Order: sequence, then C-alpha cells, then structure tokens
Amino acid sequence: MTRKNYLLIALVSVFLACALSVYWMYTDVRLQALTVPPFGFGDNYTAINVYKHDYIEPDEAQDLLSSIFDLVQESDTLLIYETYNRLALYDPAGIYGEEPLVEGGYLERDDFMPEASAVLIKAGSSAHDMLSDGVTIVGGQWAPVRGVYDREHPLHTLQHDKIEIFFAIADVQGTYYFPGESDSIQPIVSLLNENDYTVDYLPPPDSMGSALHSMASGVPYAPMIFGVLFLFFNSFLVYYILISRQARIFSIHHRFGATKRSILARVLTNTLPSVITGALLGTLLFYGVFHSFYRDSIDISLFAGVIGVTVASSVLLFLLAFQLQNYWKNGAGLI
Repeated sequence: MTRKNYLLIALVSVFLACALSVYWMYTDVRLQALTVPPFGFGDNYTAINVYKHDYIEPDEAQDLLSSIFDLVQESDTLLIYETYNRLALYDPAGIYGEEPLVEGGYLERDDFMPEASAVLIKAGSSAHDMLSDGVTIVGGQWAPVRGVYDREHPLHTLQHDKIEIFFAIADVQGTYYFPGESDSIQPIVSLLNENDYTVDYLPPPDSMGSALHSMASGVPYAPMIFGVLFLFFNSFLVYYILISRQARIFSIHHRFGATKRSILARVLTNTLPSVITGALLGTLLFYGVFHSFYRDSIDISLFAGVIGVTVASSVLLFLLAFQLQNYWKNGAGLI
C-alpha cells in the first residue's frame, strides 16, 4: 500500500477512537448515575424531585423556603439539595466530616446556620482557581472556603464545582436527598403539596441489567449505538476498497509461492502501526476536546480500553474485508 493509504487507515482509526471514547465515557457516566446510590447514601435514602408549572413569585418562594428551613433545623438531620448548577448541604451532625479532603477541613456546625456563607470547593474547578487567602467568588461575592474535595469524595459530582450550605439556595425547585430515617421528609412534602408544588419520589438505583436495558432503549443512547455501528460499517468499506486495489499485487505474490495466510500476515504487519497511531491520536483528541468537562472522570483505564478496543475492532474489520475479497472467492491463493 502507498503512504496515502496508510494515512487513510490512521484517519479511520482516529474517528473510531473518538467515537468509542464518547460512547465509553457516556456509558460509564450513565451507569454510575443509574446503579450507584448518590452521595454515598447506600440503599437507605429518599430522593424527591420538586417542581411547579406555574410562575413562582420571588416572595412566595422565599416564604416557602423559610418554612422548609425551619423544618430542616427542627429535624437536625442530613439534607442534600441539587439542581443542574447548584449543590447545597445541611449536615449539622458532620456525617461527611470524616471523609478525606485535599485541603482544609469540613464545615463546622455553625457553618450551616442561615447567616453563614462558607463553602467547599472542588479541586481543579474555576472556584478553586479563584481561591485566594481562604476565600473564593460565589455568586459574585467572596465566600470563605473551608476545604477542597476531589473525585474521591462522596459529595463529588461532575457538574458542580462547589458545595454551598442549604440556606444559601433561593429556589424551591430541585432534587432533595434525605437519609432513610429522616423525620423531616413527610412534613416538607406536605408543605410543598399545600403550596401546589409537584413532588415526585425518585426510584432507587437500578440493577446493572435494568440500567443497561433502559439505556439501550432510550434517547440518546440508542442513536449512539447506531452511530457507532454506522462508523464500523464505513470503516469496513474503506478497508475493503483499499485491499481490493491490491489484488494485482497479491496475484504476483501468489504466483511466486505466497499463500493467503502469508499475504495477510504481511499486510497486517504493515497496517498495524497506522491503526495504533490513529487510535492514540483519536484518544488524545477526545481528551483535548473534553478534558475541561470530564477532567474529574477520565483516567488511564479509559485510554487503555479505548485504544485496545479500537485496535482490536480495526483488525477484525480488516480481516473481514480481506476474507471477503472476490480474489479469494475465485480460488486464488487459498491455503
């Protein structure tokens, strides 16, 4: 094959590695979300999703939040509040206080009072980058930082870069997590229902089999599967066309005693460096593009897995394209 052909094979591997990296990462994140209890709760917890279809007046929301705050303080038990861009915590008993931190210490009991503004920030986040003299910017204002956590902490999430106290939130809508024995669940649910909020109890984590089934039949996972299969098919076509253009060369080798197996071994030996190079470049390209978003979730196992699967699938597609050539069907070069 010519140098241009080897470059084309490397380019195919780049696309395969990028697609498999996205697919692999999305699968891992979704499986974690579907099968692993959030925030290290274990199996005994309650999660509710709170929302309201009508317009919410700011004063109405603030009055309701004040009532919820009172109920939370009365119970004195753990509560975690989450939206797509905020993570807040009420943990006066210090349940997470024994979890290791990268820097600093955990929030003290006084930090959970309504007038407090202390936060925990995620290592490597924008809030961490702005950390100076023990404070960082939260909501346009300086806030004291008690500690810095990383991906090993049970409160770590992919989308949040800090953990605020529960009394800092200003929106009733969101997801609330309680330990299973919390006495504040039912009073808060009743209060929300009285104010025309919809409260949905979230189901517990799925088994691995149920999670895979729901992912495979859902959006956007099903289109992703078809997309990867379509890319595999196109890769096969590229290999098939490139190999078919070598029929004359194969015929010459065959006349001088080469077998189908020896020709295949020679072609694979020459092609494999391009496949491996493309897999490496594709994986590095994925890392370069998505590093800022997935930097807390990407590790060496992802790279090793994607490179291995890309090389293995490329070799299998190449073998299939080689085997299906009309040249061999016509009886030439058979072992």
